[in-house]
Amino acid sequence: MHEKLFGALTFAGSVLLSVPPAWAQNYPTKPIHLIVAQAAGSTTDSTARVIAQKLADALGLFRSSNGREVCHQNDDGGEVHE
Repeated sequence: MHEKLFGALTFAGSVLLSVPPAWAQNYPTKPIHLIVAQAAGSTTDSTARVIAQKLADALGLFRSSNGREVCHQNDDGGEVHE
């Protein structure tokens, strides 16, 4: 009984030690687009702007040349043009 348990624990330990560590990656690598399907200046738009800023702060994002940011985008009717 003890020999089987010892063998299983030895096997599990060797498997765990053979797995390389996972390194954190930079996420997100592209801008996050927060699309608001209302006209600019509406209550929904104002609320979305606050949410976009809070989201950027929570994720540690900021406007920079590396493309990591939260973009607020107004499109009436939810139609998105790229």
